[in-house]
Amino acid sequence: MSIILYKIGYYSIFIIPVSTVIYLYFATNIYLTLYYICYWISNHFINTLLKHIIKHPRPSHSVNIIENDSKYDPYGMPSGHAQHCLFTLSFLIEFANKYFIVGVYILSFLAPIQRLHYRKHTITQLFVGCVFGTLIGQCSYLLYKNSNKMLEL
Repeated sequence: MSIILYKIGYYSIFIIPVSTVIYLYFATNIYLTLYYICYWISNHFINTLLKHIIKHPRPSHSVNIIENDSKYDPYGMPSGHAQHCLFTLSFLIEFANKYFIVGVYILSFLAPIQRLHYRKHTITQLFVGCVFGTLIGQCSYLLYKNSNKMLEL
């Protein structure tokens, strides 16, 4: 069971955005899909920039089930998994149907649990990732909403 939890949490950073792009493309419109992709990439760059500014190391003695999974990213503040998951959740809350949102909620909270359980992040790193993800997701939603208003003029 723990290997399944690990893989779901580890790959949620890929599962959530790919399923979101597919959902948005078929359930809404191409513009919202493209906005989401651009904002998700921006969120990723912000996370990378923050990690290299803060330079807070990951906890020692993390459990590696996938070989060298922490090799390329030595910094843990803020948690990229938590930030990406909560970014998508807070961006989607206004657009998606309740069933899709429930799935994203589940994955969004499995990822931080997995990251904490396998000592990839501290609680503080996860919390900061969740806060940044939520803030960036809400700002992205507002930018999308305002850009649509400007296009309608």
